[in-house]
Amino acid sequence: MDERRLWNERATLLAESKTRLQSAVDDDRDLADDEQVREDEITARISEIDRRLQLAAQARERDRQLDDHPTFDREASQPPESRRGQFGSLGEQLQAVVRAGTSGGVVDQRLVAAASGANETSGAEGGFAVQTDFASELIRNVHETGVLVGKTRQRTVSSGANSVEFNAIDETSRADGSRLGGISVHWDGEVTTGTPSQEKRRKVRLELKKLIGVYYATDDLLRDTTALQQEVSDWFEEEFGFRFDDAIVNGQGGITPLGVLQSAALVTVAKESEQAAGRSSPRTSSRCTRGCGRAASPTPSGSSTRTAGRSSSSCTT
Repeated sequence: MDERRLWNERATLLAESKTRLQSAVDDDRDLADDEQVREDEITARISEIDRRLQLAAQARERDRQLDDHPTFDREASQPPESRRGQFGSLGEQLQAVVRAGTSGGVVDQRLVAAASGANETSGAEGGFAVQTDFASELIRNVHETGVLVGKTRQRTVSSGANSVEFNAIDETSRADGSRLGGISVHWDGEVTTGTPSQEKRRKVRLELKKLIGVYYATDDLLRDTTALQQEVSDWFEEEFGFRFDDAIVNGQGGITPLGVLQSAALVTVAKESEQAAGRSSPRTSSRCTRGCGRAASPTPSGSSTRTAGRSSSSCTT
């Protein structure tokens, strides 16, 4: 809106009206029909201009009030045209969440649009869903930050599901005839007739678990979308990566994932008889190698890239 142009137009219309009305007064006459029509047009146009100027004044007052608001960032209030209807950054969305949770605060409709399921569109009912592209970036960085979580096999479920069930190979032994669920392979001439075999499968059900983080931000940080996003992202990625790694190893099951140390996949190897407990030195490296080799022997060769990060450095020769 060009307020200067509106003010100039208003002044021109008032001057025109004054001249016409003064002429009628000086001549001691009523307005002619065409003059009255023009006066009605001027009155209607001035009323329209006044309404538009009043809106502009109200907008300036709201702008001043927002400048004084402790959680407002002017840059965040102007999303790029290419992302109309979406938040431009995670920091911008976090500011909107804070405003929605403030007494008397207004809920940004983009918070509702970002939600993907029930009770993720209301702060009072559990919070707001993180916009999809921000959530994907956070999860990707968590997998890169963690030592073990990035080596796991990932499966994606639909937005309305909280579990997934699929068939997996039922392998509990690496002995001949047991690998890959019971597939038998023989060298030609090793046996007269191949032993009929069929792989054995089992049902695997994976249920989603929730890992919740809480972050307290200062008013100064809430005013800066860039710093807020960096702070929250770094904290989330590092801490969640650590907790995922810890769950992979030590998880007790139930509300947490089941970790290796509590699962049936755990392989325990006794130390060598000549190996002293708690010692690690070049003189014991060969004994450690034998022990580590025995522990790794049940591991399928194709899994070597995923198990490398779980080997102790003291077992390296």
